[in-house]
Amino acid sequence: MTVSEKLKQEIDCMQDRKPIGAYWRFLGYRAHYDEPFVLAKAWGIKSIFENYEKHIYQNDLIAGSQKGLFLDAFDDAELGKALEICSCFEFGNFSNNFDHFAPEYERFLSEGIPGVLRRIEESAERHGKDPEKLCFLNAAKLVMEGFANLCRSYAEAADRAEKPEIAGACRRIAEAPPQSF
Repeated sequence: MTVSEKLKQEIDCMQDRKPIGAYWRFLGYRAHYDEPFVLAKAWGIKSIFENYEKHIYQNDLIAGSQKGLFLDAFDDAELGKALEICSCFEFGNFSNNFDHFAPEYERFLSEGIPGVLRRIEESAERHGKDPEKLCFLNAAKLVMEGFANLCRSYAEAADRAEKPEIAGACRRIAEAPPQSF
């Protein structure tokens, strides 16, 4: 059996579990209801990135499993309330992919997370008197910091799974531009 077939078997064990990503988003929103919409939305995304349990399968070659976004047992009422709250924030969702479009992705790959954070800071300095632009830049910073923490969490999961190459790659991505793609 190939590595990819073994990995597929591991992933297939996840069927019939409850998707709880909305719960993590809800926690981020709930803590920031009083903030502007763009910031509350950023806190929801950051909450997902930072709070679900990261998992590296035995046959994984790359990080990114969403296993932690699914649970066998979760309170239906609590999940229902989370979905209800999230629906108020989700005019654009991940299922339609328009919010996953990355113009100038070459720049992102060449600068990495640190470069993007640096550009956000520089832009905030230039636009320091424009509250709307600062709000957007703060939201972008929250999401990028959450993404860096997501990478670090996958590195820790890879360490636990005794996958040093994956752990090293995830740590590097959090701290520096990618070296290969």
